[in-house]
Order: sequence, then structure tokens, then C-alpha cells
Amino acid sequence: MHNSLRNVILTLCALTAMQSHAQALNEQALKACTLVENDFKRLMCFDQVMANETPQIDNQAHRESVKAATPAKTEDQFGLEHISVIDENNTSLTAQITKVKKSPLGKVTVTLNNGQTWKQVDSDSFRAKSGDEVVISRGTLNSFLMKKVGTNRAIRVKRLQ
Repeated sequence: MHNSLRNVILTLCALTAMQSHAQALNEQALKACTLVENDFKRLMCFDQVMANETPQIDNQAHRESVKAATPAKTEDQFGLEHISVIDENNTSLTAQITKVKKSPLGKVTVTLNNGQTWKQVDSDSFRAKSGDEVVISRGTLNSFLMKKVGTNRAIRVKRLQ
């Protein structure tokens, strides 16, 4: 009985030590490592962060990490998160459709009055015409949903321009 209590205490101490080490990781350095294009250099960067060392990142990757750390504040950047930075405060966009183009498979591509172009990525039915007002909101896993104002039907879309 005494040995099992000691084993439990040792296990708890080890878990606490691992958790405190995991919290000490430099998240900004990890994000900077993801910007390194060369596979070997990127791996070395991650290894240095995991060893609690300052990673050696070339100037280009550093410039990109600084750029990525600056949140996009404008409506123009909404939907381009796969290209730039996610702005957590910008959760939806309301605009008016100026042009609708339908593909042979029935998927729509809409141009909005703010100049943005959005393309349907799912196969749901969506009826829209020029002049309709739409709301584009964030979905899960960096996806976006478009719906006409006053309706509940939404389609998945991605931004082209």
C-alpha cells in the first residue's frame, strides 16, 4: 500500500513537471517556424523551440512572421485568411450581390459591391440574383458560409478575390 501511494505521488509530480514545461513553449516562435519554407530549416527551427532555445530564423521568415502578427483590420481582407492573417474580431460581412455566375454543375460565383468574389464549394442549392443582400460569416476550420439576408439557408463559400 505504501509503495502504490508513492508511485501515485511520483506520477503526479512527473505530470505536473511535463505540464509546466508544455506551458513554457514560445508560441510566437512556433508560429514563426511555420513560415520557414525550407523543410530542413523548418524542422531545425521546431527542434530549437522544443529545446527551449531561440530559433535561428532567416530575415525573410522573420519579416513574414512580423507581417503575420499584424492583424488585418479591413473588410478587404475578410476571407483571405488562407493567404494572410485571421482577424478574430471580424466575424461576418454584409454586402450586396452585383453579379451572379452559375457553373454547369450548378455552383454559383458571386461578385459583391465591395469588389470581392466568392465561389460556392458545396453542392447545396442556392438562388441569388443581382441586388440581393448576403451575409458571409465564419464557419468551422477556416470555412465561410454565405446566406441571403432574411433566409436560413446557407452555402459554404471560399473567397477568390
